[in-house]
Amino acid sequence: MNFSTAEVRNFLDRKRQWFLIIAYGLFLIVGIAICSDYGVSWDELSQDAYGRRNIEFILEGRPFPEGWDAVYYGPVFSSTAYALASLISPHEDRTHFLVVHFITFLYFYTSVVFFFRLAKSYLGSDYWALLAAALLVTSPRIFADSFYNPKDIPFLSAMIIGFFTMQRFLESNGLMDWDS
Repeated sequence: MNFSTAEVRNFLDRKRQWFLIIAYGLFLIVGIAICSDYGVSWDELSQDAYGRRNIEFILEGRPFPEGWDAVYYGPVFSSTAYALASLISPHEDRTHFLVVHFITFLYFYTSVVFFFRLAKSYLGSDYWALLAAALLVTSPRIFADSFYNPKDIPFLSAMIIGFFTMQRFLESNGLMDWDS
């Protein structure tokens, strides 16, 4: 049996796509399965209260109390997580925080996809990029925090997505032409 180079590449491309789908699928399944294994972190209560205060400000016009330190953090993630968790579990109980943990993990999961694409553009290979993404995910501190850290993981995820977006912007405008 003789195979042409095009046939071999098509076969490897199909295998590569399935390999990536399986890798990301396993990551998502493991994340969903262990999402409830983590408790509430020390700053999660204050970030949840910050999200609640932001929603109250938006919907009712209630001002923040004097000396409120949380106003130095970005309100988007905390407010969105609080609003979504409140729709599913209106009381701030275990289910409420499990939903926040799940939202935090999904945001991190999404950023790992962007990290893979960013690494692929620099490394030139799906397999090296997947290794880079695997190293990010298997860092024990980052992986654990991707469930219960409402400050650092959203910031890390936003930075990854921002770097990817900036790189795509620079490439599309010819600003990353290193040869000239």
